[in-house]
Amino acid sequence: MLWLPQYMAEPHLISGELLPLFEDCHMSPMPMYLAFPPNRHVSAKVRVFIDWIIELMAADRNRPEAVTCE
Repeated sequence: MLWLPQYMAEPHLISGELLPLFEDCHMSPMPMYLAFPPNRHVSAKVRVFIDWIIELMAADRNRPEAVTCE
């Protein structure tokens, strides 16, 4: 048994490698930080990564604030 964020589990759930348990339980959001030196040029590769992470995390914005099970 393991508890993964939706973005990590979803491909494995779709393929059938994993089966969902406790579907009515939700985890509190976890903060994520991206840090890089200020006043420096951000390379295109880093910018793409930052944009990807922001997009990925935006999908989880509607999650409940605390772990709850109904």
